[in-house]
Amino acid sequence: MRSRLVTLLLSLLLLSAAGAKAQFATTGDNPDSLRWMERRTEAYRIIYPVGADSLAAEYERHLWENRARVAMSIGMMPGGLQWGRTPVLLHTRYTVANGSVTWAPKRMDFYTMPDPYRSEPTPWALQLAIHEQRHLAQMQLGYRGWFKPLTWVLGEMVPGALAGVYPGPALLEGDAVVAETGLTEAGRGRTGDFLMYYQLGYQQGDWRNFYQWRYGSLHSYAPDHYALGYLTLAGARVFYERPLLVKDYFDGVAKRPLRIGTFRKLLKETTGEKRFRNAFRAIQDQWQAEWTKEREARGPFQPMEQLSTPTRFATEYTDGAFLDTTFYVIKRGKVTPSTLITLDPESGKEQALHSFAGYTSRLSADPNTRRLYWSESVSDLRWGLGGSSRIRFYDPASGKTADLTRRGRFFNPAPSLDGTLIAAVEYPTEGGSNLVLLDAESGIIRDRLPAPDQVQLTETAWTPDGALYALGLTDGGFLILKRDGAQWEAMTPQPISAKVFGLSALSDGNLLFTSDLDGVDAGYRYTPGTGCVRITATPYGAANPRLTPDGTGILFESLTAGGTAIFRSETADLPEQEADLFTRHAYPVAEALSAQENALAFALHPSTQVPSDALVKRYRKLPHLLHLHSWAPFAFDYETIDSGSGDFYRDEIDPGVTLLVQNNHGNAYGMVNYAYHRNDLTDADWRHSAHARFTYTGLYPVLEANLSYNDRQSVQYYRRTVDQSGSESRHNAGFLYNTQSLQGSLTAYVPLNFSKGGWTRGLVPKLSYTLSNDIFARDRVDMRYEEATDDAIALIQFIGSEHFGGGVPVQSLQLSLRGYTYRPAAASQVYPSLGIGAEVGYLTRPGLTQFFTPAVYANLYGYLPGLVPQQGLRLSAAFEYRIGNEGRTILPEYHLNLYPRGFESAVGRLLANTYDTGARLSAEYAIPFEWGHMGILGPVAYVHHYTLSPHFDLMAVNGGETLYSAGITLSAALSNFFWAPFDGSIGLSVCYNGGSLFDAVSTALYENKLERISTKISYSMDF
Repeated sequence: MRSRLVTLLLSLLLLSAAGAKAQFATTGDNPDSLRWMERRTEAYRIIYPVGADSLAAEYERHLWENRARVAMSIGMMPGGLQWGRTPVLLHTRYTVANGSVTWAPKRMDFYTMPDPYRSEPTPWALQLAIHEQRHLAQMQLGYRGWFKPLTWVLGEMVPGALAGVYPGPALLEGDAVVAETGLTEAGRGRTGDFLMYYQLGYQQGDWRNFYQWRYGSLHSYAPDHYALGYLTLAGARVFYERPLLVKDYFDGVAKRPLRIGTFRKLLKETTGEKRFRNAFRAIQDQWQAEWTKEREARGPFQPMEQLSTPTRFATEYTDGAFLDTTFYVIKRGKVTPSTLITLDPESGKEQALHSFAGYTSRLSADPNTRRLYWSESVSDLRWGLGGSSRIRFYDPASGKTADLTRRGRFFNPAPSLDGTLIAAVEYPTEGGSNLVLLDAESGIIRDRLPAPDQVQLTETAWTPDGALYALGLTDGGFLILKRDGAQWEAMTPQPISAKVFGLSALSDGNLLFTSDLDGVDAGYRYTPGTGCVRITATPYGAANPRLTPDGTGILFESLTAGGTAIFRSETADLPEQEADLFTRHAYPVAEALSAQENALAFALHPSTQVPSDALVKRYRKLPHLLHLHSWAPFAFDYETIDSGSGDFYRDEIDPGVTLLVQNNHGNAYGMVNYAYHRNDLTDADWRHSAHARFTYTGLYPVLEANLSYNDRQSVQYYRRTVDQSGSESRHNAGFLYNTQSLQGSLTAYVPLNFSKGGWTRGLVPKLSYTLSNDIFARDRVDMRYEEATDDAIALIQFIGSEHFGGGVPVQSLQLSLRGYTYRPAAASQVYPSLGIGAEVGYLTRPGLTQFFTPAVYANLYGYLPGLVPQQGLRLSAAFEYRIGNEGRTILPEYHLNLYPRGFESAVGRLLANTYDTGARLSAEYAIPFEWGHMGILGPVAYVHHYTLSPHFDLMAVNGGETLYSAGITLSAALSNFFWAPFDGSIGLSVCYNGGSLFDAVSTALYENKLERISTKISYSMDF
């Protein structure tokens, strides 16, 4: 069987088995109290919260105006081949700009809050409509040619798997960026910073192959896969005049799905090269030739000195601001979680101050209150699709961070000159934007001014005369606006069709901002009503320029091979060139893409007329709760797969059938299956069984229900006293009835989220109840073993009841509470740099505590920094105590796996049967490192880095007896493993096992064959 087919089938299986949080993706939780409306058109069902009617109509207009245009160069109409209308969910309460297309089940999720930071010069609704519709068009591959019968067999899980196995994330996203660039006058292909790192890398001789640019390494920086995909596809389309390149690729895959390396062969054919490496290099050479001409035209460049210290690991310094003479900046990178630091403007010496969030505005200083302000998106306590954008501040005197606002959606704060007010931009959930003035002490809104029609406010600034200016994004780009009482005055006669951000005011009344008007980020000084001057000229950009307090220099961000660094230039050395705000840099590749798209549209004459009279009605959630989206002609149970390791608890793929359901909102999902498999207990016969699982996250507590039928016979448990040669012992025992088993469980938990300020914090109370038709008889059975000789079987005499009556159903109840707080790990760290977590719990069997021992347990874990920043130490301690000495059971009531990692689970079961108390201490030290050529395996697998982890586990039971293991694990972090669209790892662990209980365990379980040295090969995949 061809490897591509094997990969496809494995991916379908793994994606199916991964469950609701992987392929069957959930997008987060909206509260159940939220009510919804629906606009139903020919191709879409736009589902939106009550009150957002005008916003939904705007998205409908952009979707329809661009639907046919998006299809021209890919040859597939968005939603044209799939079954039924595509649901489009408008999430209005989320505070991070985003969008996605999900299969399965099929839907588009639009997070409607526009991007408040360094916005593209395109309205957010238009950008989403083009970019995400291009993804919707790509998904039609799953309904073409040889793939269509697979959708009959497996449903909607097929297109999602195909998207990962064939084009993969880089080509999917790159193609969508090509579409947004070619079909508008903006898009990321017309921004100065999108491909800037490639410009710098090629100029400095950094010629990597496709996979090295895609996955990067432990140390080096690589642009995201959006940029790589655009560079590859746009370059091939334009430099080799092949506008239908992507259409040809999808046509080829649909016709010959088993052909290996379709895109690689297509790129070789397009460029005329014989090897994929050379084809990709040829495209890079052409880009470099274009960029060399542009860079030469931008010169000469100003003198500039790097202020921040270069490091081995890629690092970014961004969004700085002066407070008095101290320069504050946000630092993050490969080994640095987001951190607020000070940077000496003369020496470059750093001092770390405070952890910092990842999604924030730039810093804004107020010399009056001596505070440093910013806006930060903070998750809702419970609802993942809720939250707020708060105005927060740092007080250098106390070293503390606090909230000015706790509710609302406020962005980009700007303190007034006297420090009494904070100007900010507000984005209401129903759409639009406002200028708000907040009291600097209480955070109360003192004034609110709506933006002009069809304008999205982004940033504000106060000038020394008390005037308030703002940037406003329109269909054509950015306007500079001035507040005039309760009205707005446009200071620019037409929009600036380039990116504009970083608005601030100078002491002389001029405005300062950053724009890529000339094809690279540069600082501009704007005199209201007079004109504009470009004040920087650098080869790779100068963003967020800040004048030093003495006025002798400026500090700014610019790109280096090691990431974004802080540079200093003397003001006397700055170029002063008049700038035409309304003449934008021409991007030759982007212009050629637009010409290609226009020619295709002219040839095919698509209709972009918006259909009238869309059906608008209430959207009822209950009828859509059990939406069937995928199925399989075999049985699997995704909840019994450990998604972190890929280990199956038993052979989960059985003859049968599986049905998968999930509602459009992604907060109700589950499965039901029929399976024909061996008896779970005896393995002696085959049984017809059924299983159902359902999870609902729309209520404040998450509810999970599970039901299993006929995996085995039901069990009759009883209490047994054994008298063997005068030695008496007590046990719980059982025998099988001929009735079918029935088991169910219900779990409720509340995932509370307290994260902010660069710390992830949570608290999860949980209650779980299980019930089965297994019965525990209250009657006791006595057994006496008579003397047996040699190998003769002992005679057993039963004394007591001949039948069992008055039984109690076997049930269990578990209560637990988990809490955690940690700083997220940086890209090259295995563990968080600092953190701690704990869980405590109690397990019991109601009505059966005299037979089954209840248990209490506690688990504590924490993270500490290593000797160098990329390394880290994980420490953990676990304890469990089974209450009471009566009724030891062959089915031990324990929760934690306390046995050392060098042993097998049977050891844990044996010790749980024997000891009431167990504890484990563990330590693991992670040492990630690089070795050799990371991309040597090419398309088959990419080794990102290796991790060496020495570890030690010690288990102790009551009485002081111990088991321990000391070992080491070497693992390789993999990407693109046999084309599977996931990251994973493969590793080898070696442990030396010992302890005072070692010989006893070896005798009891392995007849003295337990090995002192154990090895294990493991493979994991991150879904």
